[in-house]
Amino acid sequence: MDDIEIKQEPEEKEDYDDSDDETKPSGIQKKESVSFQEKFLEAIQSNKLTAETDFFDDEKDDRKKGFRESSTPSPHQSKPNRHLMYAMHFPIPQDEMSAHECNQRLVLLYGFGKARDEARHTVKRIQRETLRALGSKKETPGKSDSKTKHIKTEGQPVNLEQVVERYRTLSYFDQHMVTAACASHVLEQIQSCSQGSLENLPLVEQITLVFELMESALNIHGLLDFSVQLLNYMSIVEIELTQKSSPLAGNYTPNLCLSIVAVLRRYQACLLVSQEQTATVFELLCGVVKHVTNVTVCSSAERCILAYLYDLYTSCSHLKAKFSDMFSSVASKVKQTLYTSIHPSESNLLWNPKFMQEYILNSRGRQFHHSPLGKQLNESPTDRYSFVCNVLLSICCPTDAQMLNDLSIMCAELTSCCSALSSEWLGVLKALCCSSNPSCGFNDILCQVDVSFLFSIKLSTFLRCLFEFGKILASIRCLWFPEISQFILSRK
Repeated sequence: MDDIEIKQEPEEKEDYDDSDDETKPSGIQKKESVSFQEKFLEAIQSNKLTAETDFFDDEKDDRKKGFRESSTPSPHQSKPNRHLMYAMHFPIPQDEMSAHECNQRLVLLYGFGKARDEARHTVKRIQRETLRALGSKKETPGKSDSKTKHIKTEGQPVNLEQVVERYRTLSYFDQHMVTAACASHVLEQIQSCSQGSLENLPLVEQITLVFELMESALNIHGLLDFSVQLLNYMSIVEIELTQKSSPLAGNYTPNLCLSIVAVLRRYQACLLVSQEQTATVFELLCGVVKHVTNVTVCSSAERCILAYLYDLYTSCSHLKAKFSDMFSSVASKVKQTLYTSIHPSESNLLWNPKFMQEYILNSRGRQFHHSPLGKQLNESPTDRYSFVCNVLLSICCPTDAQMLNDLSIMCAELTSCCSALSSEWLGVLKALCCSSNPSCGFNDILCQVDVSFLFSIKLSTFLRCLFEFGKILASIRCLWFPEISQFILSRK
């Protein structure tokens, strides 16, 4: 009996070890909770069989290949293991410190055979196509400083839609890798331009494409870092463009900064997490518009940058404490110019139907910064009235989307040079939407068009054009969107 009792004691101990903590005696519980590592290893070992069969079972190679190629799994197939999903999509920093982890990821997903080489080749091919869409060139072997050639398919046009479509089939990890290569390529081009070589200056549209690809990959942290790095070169690039009398001087840097400001506004909540990065952005944008002496006479891009600086300055106490000496006077001028309520004009002046018709009919790419036309509109209420009437009459006619967009941008550029146009735009919109009120002014327009016809039979077309026109003016801070929508929506 004594021998049997001695053998039963360790069996009771093992039962306590396998039971819940609540059922253990206090002495044994204290001994069992030795370390978290041991419990963690036990939990892994208990699920080891399930995890290993999902990862490494050779009979499921076809299912893994279909998952890599973004194919739709059959209803009879089991859902992919979540650990496989994490390994497939979670990004890893694209630097030398993380090269080992990236290689281990490939081995984990594809092993050492042909599947790994195919996966790597697919990503590299899409990366080359994306870089080619950005105007990437490779040096010809043996001629490092002379002729260059396009990547492989030289001379063939790039189908941007197909490139973006193939890019979106990649996993998020691979999308991050491609966008990191694109951002590095653009920064190299910008850096070479800042050193005096303007031949490879990337277009604003190409940089905007990189923004869109990063946003599609949910790479918001990389997007903000890329934007800040671009801002670091803006002042130097503008100096180089001015010294070489380039036609891009005064236009390239503000327009690129306008796209950067759009990114910063959209993800401002992420930007404000870092006070240091917010202060860097504020200081760099101040350097872009430091030449602006009169807020009422500037380009539309500079107007948007000033408005964003004002919003940052008034919403961040640490910016007020750090930059009050530099920006407080500018902030008061911006507030007085851009953030005051606009009263609708009720003009009824002499109308000139031919005034600026050549600009209205051919409005694409017009630039009015430092143009005498802005001064002319500032000094002549009659010219402002004629211009506004002619623009709205053009919108009342059937207008395609591209022409409407070009015309709206041209009007926004002119309004940046002539702030008095803001009340005219608001007044003519009110006159069209409240045509039953004879005191709204702009009788020349009301006599030329049948307002009831426009708002009834062609309601969808005309209202959409009018709303789009007002939206573009509001986006460049020429008007406030609530002031526009109250008239249009009341008429609707």
